[in-house]
Amino acid sequence: MVELARSLFLASLAPNTRASYHSGQKSFLNFCAHIGVTEPLPATSTDTCMWLASLAARSLRFTTIDNYRYALHSLHTDLGLPSILDSDPQVQRMVDGIKRVQGAHALRPPRLPVSPSVIRAVTPLLDTNVPDHRMLLAAMWVACTAMLRPGEIGVENPKQPLRLLTLQHLTLTSSDPIAYSLRIPESKTDQLRAGSLVRIAGRATTQALRMYLVNRKPAPTPSSPLFAREDGSPMSHSYLIDNTLLLVQRARVTLRDPQSGRTFAGVSFRKGGATALAEAGVPDRVTQELGRWKSFCYKRYIHASELSLLKVFSDF
Repeated sequence: MVELARSLFLASLAPNTRASYHSGQKSFLNFCAHIGVTEPLPATSTDTCMWLASLAARSLRFTTIDNYRYALHSLHTDLGLPSILDSDPQVQRMVDGIKRVQGAHALRPPRLPVSPSVIRAVTPLLDTNVPDHRMLLAAMWVACTAMLRPGEIGVENPKQPLRLLTLQHLTLTSSDPIAYSLRIPESKTDQLRAGSLVRIAGRATTQALRMYLVNRKPAPTPSSPLFAREDGSPMSHSYLIDNTLLLVQRARVTLRDPQSGRTFAGVSFRKGGATALAEAGVPDRVTQELGRWKSFCYKRYIHASELSLLKVFSDF
């Protein structure tokens, strides 16, 4: 029973979350050992503030420092210790100070919304006679129009695929016009692993998907990865993101955020899909349903493009 209780307790956080928390927890314990603190836990306000200051001195970004703080808070929870990490006024002042001093550099770099217009801009750089290019084009369209997270469409490790999308998750629901439904077996917000259903439609998306599926060799089975490289290995989400960013750079797509002036440091298909729907005048409630948002946080994914901002004044 003890082992069962322990396994259930550990299951409260995703393995990736626990792995990322390990760095912050190790950092604090090493810092305390370095300054001679023999009993680092539970963490005191003074030790925590000194540790946070040392992280800032190493030029760590505010978002990383704040994640480290919550990692240490999680360690206290795991050990059943009282924690002041999220409630102590001095710790909060230290966090606010780091954020203020770092200024705009404290913010997470913006990601380029990969909208249909962006995909069309990079398409001429792809050779559809190359299997991996066909797969990449189909994956970009599906990720954008279905507003998928990278971890939902691609695996983290192709050799140990988790949350793997297979062909049996894809169903043809209409032949005129062509449309599919895609069962997402699990996502980071689906803690009960109940799965969710997303719609795949639109001429460009379905054409790219059908071209990829029809030309797959050898013939796949229902348990084959939905998106697979030429060697049959499942596509990783890093492959999708890295190659999309490379194509965007080669196509000379604007990589500067028109709202903040900051340079995009990554790509977001979820943002791209939500932005395209907003610019097309689709009602908010429809965007919220299609993107599987349960709150109004979907508004953060709608990113006005430079062209859309200029069009506002076109009739003035």
